[in-house]
Amino acid sequence: MANNPFRLVYVALANYEGTTVAWELDPIFKDEGPFVFTLEVSETPDFSAIIFSKVVGDSFFAIDDSRLQQNYLASYLYRVKLQTGSGKTYYSDGINYFAEIENRHKYLMAKEIVRREFVRFRYTGYQGYIIKRRNYGVVDKASVSGITGSAMVEDKPTYGTSFLGGYYKPLKIKYSEESGTYNLELNKNGLGTDEVETLKIRMPGFPLVSPKDLLVDHKNAKYIIDDVEYLQFPGTRIIVVQTCAVKLIPPTDPLNKINVHE
Repeated sequence: MANNPFRLVYVALANYEGTTVAWELDPIFKDEGPFVFTLEVSETPDFSAIIFSKVVGDSFFAIDDSRLQQNYLASYLYRVKLQTGSGKTYYSDGINYFAEIENRHKYLMAKEIVRREFVRFRYTGYQGYIIKRRNYGVVDKASVSGITGSAMVEDKPTYGTSFLGGYYKPLKIKYSEESGTYNLELNKNGLGTDEVETLKIRMPGFPLVSPKDLLVDHKNAKYIIDDVEYLQFPGTRIIVVQTCAVKLIPPTDPLNKINVHE
């Protein structure tokens, strides 16, 4: 972990601008900010010759819009570089677009499924936003317990994450509502009952969402992601569909203060 804090690096078919490469860091990773990520592309396994690079700053994804893919040759590799405020540099492992080079046609099939999903969302879906929760960053020492290392407040500046900002900038998505339920639950503060709205939504494989990420729906209501199922095309790294259970955030929740349009 000392030289590679990247827990996950994956390729996503998210749009028509290019290939999206996204990543997650190990939750125990700690270093000084600012964090600057750079996507690097090479045709040599040791990345001795970089043919394309793109600085994306403090983000969790980058779009390879270089148009250099040339049908995604077997030698076309991605990796992510992280430079921190302490002067340290970290690199992810290199990944190829294909998990199984000999079954390249599977990727064409997966790509067609993703294309059809976007057509489906165009006619039956909604436009919303995903706000991903930070699992690394600059720790706000004033709002973190010196004993447990966990956040002591659920409001700004960390929104309960212990990291400044708490969440990434909202990312526009397309999604569809598959089902919904309304239940009454006991208020956690003993103040009677609350009406709880839970939806099951369907969305593309990017951004890859996790519990505690936020969905902002087409009516600007905020939901917290409670559970996620991923559908990955066999023999590839491509997640073609995600289905998520999301729960409406109560009006008093500090997460409602996150402004989508800042």
